[in-house]
Amino acid sequence: MGGIAGYTEGKITECNSDKTITGVKKVGGIAGYAAGTGAEISNCSFSGTVLDVNNFYTGGIAGQTDGLITGCAVNAVITSKNSYVGGVAGYAAGAGSKIINCTVTATVSVSGGLSYAGGVVGILDGEVRGCVVNVAVSAPNSYIGGVAGYSHGSGSVISDCSISGTVTANAGQGYVGGVAGISDGMVTRCSAECSVTGNGQHHVGGVVGRANTGSEISNSSSSGNITGIGQVGGIAGSTDGVIKICINTGNVNGSDGHIGGVAGETGNNSTVSNSFNSGAVAGGGQGGIGGIVGYVSPETVVHHNLNKGTVDGPQYVGCVIGNVIDEDNAWNNYYYDYTGAPGGTTTGDILDDDGAVPVGEMTWEEIQDLLNEDNDAGDDIWNQDLDDDGVPKPSEGTGSSAAFKIVNAVIKEGKYYTAAQLETGAAAAVTAESVFTVAFGLQYKVNCAPEEQTLKLKNDNAVAQLPAGTSVIMLAGDAYYYINLTQPVPAITLGEFIKMGSADQRYSPAEAAKDDTAEYLFIFDFSKTAIESQIPANPYTIELSHPDGGHTGTLPAVTVAGKNEYNLSVDSTANNMFEVSVSKTPVTGYDYKTDEKAFACEFYLEKEGAGGTEIAPLPAGAKINGTFVSAVLPYAFLPLDFDHTATVSLDMSECAAPLAAGKYTLQARAYSCTDILNPRSGYLLAGGSTDINLTAPVAYAIKANAENRVFDQSSSSSIPVVFSIQTLGPGSVKATLQQKYAMSYLDMEGQIDQPVTITGGQATLRLPAGAPKGTYRFVLSLYDGSGTARARSVENIIIK
Repeated sequence: MGGIAGYTEGKITECNSDKTITGVKKVGGIAGYAAGTGAEISNCSFSGTVLDVNNFYTGGIAGQTDGLITGCAVNAVITSKNSYVGGVAGYAAGAGSKIINCTVTATVSVSGGLSYAGGVVGILDGEVRGCVVNVAVSAPNSYIGGVAGYSHGSGSVISDCSISGTVTANAGQGYVGGVAGISDGMVTRCSAECSVTGNGQHHVGGVVGRANTGSEISNSSSSGNITGIGQVGGIAGSTDGVIKICINTGNVNGSDGHIGGVAGETGNNSTVSNSFNSGAVAGGGQGGIGGIVGYVSPETVVHHNLNKGTVDGPQYVGCVIGNVIDEDNAWNNYYYDYTGAPGGTTTGDILDDDGAVPVGEMTWEEIQDLLNEDNDAGDDIWNQDLDDDGVPKPSEGTGSSAAFKIVNAVIKEGKYYTAAQLETGAAAAVTAESVFTVAFGLQYKVNCAPEEQTLKLKNDNAVAQLPAGTSVIMLAGDAYYYINLTQPVPAITLGEFIKMGSADQRYSPAEAAKDDTAEYLFIFDFSKTAIESQIPANPYTIELSHPDGGHTGTLPAVTVAGKNEYNLSVDSTANNMFEVSVSKTPVTGYDYKTDEKAFACEFYLEKEGAGGTEIAPLPAGAKINGTFVSAVLPYAFLPLDFDHTATVSLDMSECAAPLAAGKYTLQARAYSCTDILNPRSGYLLAGGSTDINLTAPVAYAIKANAENRVFDQSSSSSIPVVFSIQTLGPGSVKATLQQKYAMSYLDMEGQIDQPVTITGGQATLRLPAGAPKGTYRFVLSLYDGSGTARARSVENIIIK
């Protein structure tokens, strides 16, 4: 049972469902069962409720998937009994199943007995990558995880996921973790900011509840509070596998024993290395309470770790390990010796038994160097965190786990199509509607497939959502590729980019070999994202990574400063006139929409008619601030400057078919653009409207006749010329005297636009004294109240 399809072996793309889905077997918000590795569900969204009433597979997108689910969004309540339940899929079956770059906001709950419940998937055989999850997951007696209830099989992989919310085991016994309840495979580059609680006999971990033999947890972190009874850890409740390069900053509490800042309990096959804890660790009962590991089996290996958190318990308490360990299996472990800190264990000397050394008087820089010394993972694993008083922490994706080294990375505000144009900047500042360009130079440290690399933005190590409407252009080799996001995603896989000029040719280069180099350029364009979903104002790093490992080298940084606010004000000031102004409240940062752009105001008139509101086009012959409109226009544009009020007049006195007099609504919009003749090709900034009253056009005319048109020359005094003058329309009359030269008339100096006083229909104008013999003419013009000449009359005069 599915909101779009009950069963599919093909592709479902860009579909949306907001229903309540109820079924008895395989139940999904989009598809009940996506069967076979060729099945694909992409860029779909589900917002609603999914109910399973008969103990089978239940998911927000699919009940069961054997293929690919990518770029999907879920906002749902998902409820089931005794079955496989997930925010995206109940069961991702087979090694070929993949759930990539999905966003989940969901409540996932199981009411019955043994179940697999996950924020993304109930049970996973394949891969989950690049998902952002905000969930409340709860179940009793179950495998419960923020991403997967059970990551099943050594080939299962969960990577590059960010989890927030709550993960709760209500009662009974089982496994509960911020990422996975239990894992047989790999969990890497995940950050869990959720609280994890086990209210029964559960293995409880900030990342994984129970990590089995052959498993690996790496480059991951937990920052929520972790609470249980026994086998409780900041990263793993218990492990028989490998934990490396992990960070826990949340508090870890257990009412019984085997409680650790990184791992609560470790088996003989396990290793805990290059990990950090700063959370407070507290336990009770049988003890085994440690800042890094609570209880270790004899063959566990613990090395190159740092604990900065407090540790408290009734017995077997250590700042690194809570019980005795063979001295050959523990080395280079350090702890911050706060006042009252336990010396290590209660049964032996700390230096001999758990390889732990107090920080004492050493500086954090010295501790960093010691942790990097003789470190098989690399000599740059530990780096001081300058935002945390310089405390060294293991760096995600460094050392031998790196897939490539970032040789150089540059960034610049704006849109550039070659790396050479970016110069040398390592940081940029832009608005949330802007564009920036970043380039990477890479050297691969392992053989890998470049199309599997992922591109993402991170804020304080948490993956940020790239909003719908984001477009990214990629230059790889000598070809350009693009992707336009229709759904928010936490990351973009390079293999999703489509080559420009093709319909669907995706980026798929030859495999990169160790020591190969590559260059990439990415243009991030946020200018068309919706206002309600724009990227938040924060500092970000731009990360290029690979599922086979992280990276070494410095990442470029961009600060998003928020959004410039624009306001357009438009008011009618008189009949046929209005004023318009645009103001800007700026934020710090480059704004692609407005920086180095021209601005224009669009306006048009609306009139209520029989069919509703209609646009009233400006007629041919109308004048806008004295400029003729040569053809009928539905709208008109005027240049505009910020914080300047423009006065606009509409004159239809010379139109053959003027608009009818009456009240109209004037709509105004402000645009930024590069082509002032085509503002709509740019960006709409703000709009407004006002009522304006159009009056019937006024007719203007003037007729002027001289009573005598021929005069004798006078050298001593001016010559009076009496005119009879008739005018039509309000205004004032001005006269200009011109003298004829050959075939042309030229204005005479001091005789231009002289006011004319009309009394009883007559006015006396004067020819200047000493005017030579010849032909002259008076040009009499009638001006309206705005100073525009509306009509004129000409009378020739001769001096003999």
